[in-house]
Amino acid sequence: MLYTVKETSRILKCNVNLVYTLINTGLLKSLKLGSRKIRDRTLEEFLDKYDGQDIDEIIEQKRLENQNNIFISGEEIKE
Repeated sequence: MLYTVKETSRILKCNVNLVYTLINTGLLKSLKLGSRKIRDRTLEEFLDKYDGQDIDEIIEQKRLENQNNIFISGEEIKE
């Protein structure tokens, strides 16, 4: 079964923007079939993986990691 971002936000009881943030940071996998879709299995795996954790802290860590990645000549370099 596939959920839209809006359906996923209802299931997670959060804002649609947070679901997009989870997708864009790579924390929640999605498919692009016209619009973004999240598989039910993927959502369950996400919930199991991050159960009991503060998602805001994890998102911030991901953002910091992404800022530290520099692309030079197509190669990724960690600072």
